[in-house]
Amino acid sequence: MPKAIPGVERLYLKFSEPEDLALLQRLKTDAKKQRYSLQTYIMLVLLQAYPAPESGKDAAGQPGTQG
Repeated sequence: MPKAIPGVERLYLKFSEPEDLALLQRLKTDAKKQRYSLQTYIMLVLLQAYPAPESGKDAAGQPGTQG
């Protein structure tokens, strides 16, 4: 087990279902085409799918309520 580093969190992903394995293969292919490591590419995909909320909007991206 690697030593814990303050301020660093790790995540273990397991791909076991056929759909998951197909997704992993697509991610690997796309990462290779764009010359990214798989780990970096997954982070980029997640950042694109879940951008930081803009000010005035809630976490779901909906306009905040004024009250």
